Order: sequence, then structure tokens, then C-alpha cells
Amino acid sequence: DQSSFLPGGVGAGDPGGTEFLVTIALSVRDVDLLWRMAATHALSIAGLEQEDVEDVIGVLEDPSIADCLAMLLVPKPVAGCVITSFSVASATRVPRRKPAKGGSAVMPLTLAEVARPIPR
Repeated sequence: DQSSFLPGGVGAGDPGGTEFLVTIALSVRDVDLLWRMAATHALSIAGLEQEDVEDVIGVLEDPSIADCLAMLLVPKPVAGCVITSFSVASATRVPRRKPAKGGSAVMPLTLAEVARPIPR
């Protein structure tokens, strides 16, 4: 499972620059929360509707985890740098989820409905 999102203007390599590889590894512990956060973020992008969001990150019952992560982790521009690539890939096989009994996903209306306090 792999996804690649780059913001506009990103990806034009600079042959005169020094290239660095930055790596981050994370473990997804709550797929539903990840999907809701990615969906909320995607809905904040002008012009996207729920159907568009589901085309990109899947539905809550069967999310594209890589696309959810990419939606939330796409790098912001760094002064003096050009981002030449960005991708998210699973380090292990991602099992398919079975839809919950009795229904379809309902998108959160606000970020407050999605966010949970981080345990300290």
C-alpha cells in the first residue's frame, strides 16, 4: 500500500543542491481516528466534497491507510529547499477491514468531533 502526494511546485529537483533523505516511521493504532482526521483535513480543502474525499482516502469501513497518512503528513515547504519526493508505504502487509455491522460511515462535522486528548 503506497501513496504519494506533493504540494504544487514541489518535485523539481535542483541539480546543484545537496540531497538529504529524511525518514519517519510510525505505527497506526487507531485507523478510524486516522481516517476521520484525514477526512476532516481533506474537507477543509476548498472544493472537496465527501464523495471526493472518499475517492482519495477510501471510506471509513475500508480506508486507504497510506492515503490517509499522506493527506496528513504531506511536507510543508522548507526555506532554501526543494522537496523532490514524498511517499508513504506500508512496512508490512495491511489487512483488509471488514465493514462494521449496520451501516455506513458518517463524516465528522467538526474537528472537535474527531480529536481526542492525547494521553500523557
